[in-house]
Amino acid sequence: MRNLKSLLLKVVAGVFALLLLVVVTVVLVNRKDEPVSQAALKLRHIAESSEQVADGDNAYVYLLGYSARENADVRPESFARVKWFRDFFARSGPSELSEYPGKDHVPSEASDPELKHLAALCKDDNRACADALERDPARIRTWVQRDAELIGRYEGLIEFTRWRELWPSDVRAPIPRFSQVAEGQRLMLLRAWLMAGQGDVKGCKRLLEQDLKFWRMTLGESSSLISKMIAAGAIERHFTMGNLVLRRLPPASVMAAIPENWREPMSFHETSMAKVMANEWKFSDQLIGPVAASNELQSMVWEFDSDILASGFLGRFLFQPQATSNANAERMLAVMTLFERDQKEMQSAAKEMLSTEAFAQKGITELGIYNFTGALLLNLTEPDTFVKYGFRVANLEAIRRVAFLASQLRSARIESNKVAGELQKSGIRDPFDGRPFAWESTQANLVLHRTQGGNADLKIAY
Repeated sequence: MRNLKSLLLKVVAGVFALLLLVVVTVVLVNRKDEPVSQAALKLRHIAESSEQVADGDNAYVYLLGYSARENADVRPESFARVKWFRDFFARSGPSELSEYPGKDHVPSEASDPELKHLAALCKDDNRACADALERDPARIRTWVQRDAELIGRYEGLIEFTRWRELWPSDVRAPIPRFSQVAEGQRLMLLRAWLMAGQGDVKGCKRLLEQDLKFWRMTLGESSSLISKMIAAGAIERHFTMGNLVLRRLPPASVMAAIPENWREPMSFHETSMAKVMANEWKFSDQLIGPVAASNELQSMVWEFDSDILASGFLGRFLFQPQATSNANAERMLAVMTLFERDQKEMQSAAKEMLSTEAFAQKGITELGIYNFTGALLLNLTEPDTFVKYGFRVANLEAIRRVAFLASQLRSARIESNKVAGELQKSGIRDPFDGRPFAWESTQANLVLHRTQGGNADLKIAY
């Protein structure tokens, strides 16, 4: 019996010694964090190099007051809200969330089911949108007249020529009421559609040109992922609904109504993901540290009730903030660089990049013991998320081309049964593969097979 007890004590002591050795090894391996990497330094420089813009010249500031109550003067409301947010950030903690002060107006689409239905229809189906508009122009006129104030508010927005987000990487930053801006854009484009029906070529061109100019500027200057995607969505909406505006004009007037910025390819500055990736990296740094220190982290790994284990061992001994930031910076920089390539190389380059060690999803046993917590948190993110967003921006050049081509063919009075042949002969092609755009004869649509990005094919009514 004594021999058995002695053996058990030796086994327990051996297991304890082994566990102690493992703990000491882990602590020794994690005793030092990494220095700041070149990738992190580069992204920090990009994030901090934004040019200052006076509040009165800044479309972002105007946008914070855009949703103000009916009949309000947007500019004073914008300045008041910006001051409120600045005061809030000065006195609040890093995890406190802000709320909009004051009252917002009720969007027309929220109170008018028919207008809401039309908005959804025009988002999903350009042909069905065209048919709905043509069935009842009087109803469109009623909406445009009723919501003249909202259209004026939107036209006040697109007069701006500067955009700078005030807190692009701050987790507490307010999100502007972008849905109400989208409503304003739709209503203004409906007004342009009515003007086309009256043969107002100059008026149509002016509205289209100003709308696209604003959103291309915003796309290029956006620093946050949300704003970049909003601008990309507004540009797509512009081309799809703008196609219907130009489609309503007589063929002889179409080319005169096409704005010059419809003819200009999307620039590197506009489609660059540099500012977005830099600020997303900063945004992640703010989030990852508190998560690593939280007691909730244990549920991501194993089921223990010990707060000390979660917040102490995982959050202190197995978490290296700078090493985590460096690894994340390498990812963000790789995505940024991907979208600086020629569009014909992007798809293959994206596939190759996502297969690399830095982007590969790993099992928990593959994370290693150095900076285990940081590696775990990075591993929980979807590696291709930012790539999909980047392709949504890159696809805008293809959208511009197919919308312009549809108008060009209509102005030449090409019959529907001859469009397929004209697409084969046209020099305006898909920028990703150089192929002609497709033709859907049953619905008379030009078709863009979008490259990645997660969206369905885009169809432009002929």
